[in-house]
Amino acid sequence: MSNKKVLFQKKEFEGWKTLNDTVMGGSSSAYCDNTNSGLLLKGNIIEKAGGFVSCRSSIYKPSLDINEYQSFELKIDGQGRTFKFAVACEDDIFGLTEFIPGGLRWIKSFPTKKFGTTKIEIPFNSLNQ
Repeated sequence: MSNKKVLFQKKEFEGWKTLNDTVMGGSSSAYCDNTNSGLLLKGNIIEKAGGFVSCRSSIYKPSLDINEYQSFELKIDGQGRTFKFAVACEDDIFGLTEFIPGGLRWIKSFPTKKFGTTKIEIPFNSLNQ
């Protein structure tokens, strides 16, 4: 069993912001809040004309070094909803990601339990581009 290293927890979510479908003409609304328990995303999803709410971090400068990590672990009270987790990178060397609309992203969808906390582990090698 390998030792776990924590990337973010509790107050380390400072600076994360909400991004709702209103940027594309949708009507969903939510807020992203930093609590003692971690990151809280709470809101109302309107599926017509959009249908998403999200929390995102600012771009880390310098970039996060995740070489010592093998996966992301999330603990979510998702009330039976399906979530998408996305992580992106920025290419400072050659700037090639600038030619990809929205940047280079890896995404993983996962369901949550209707009641209680869902613990999900997302190994880096399971992320889809």
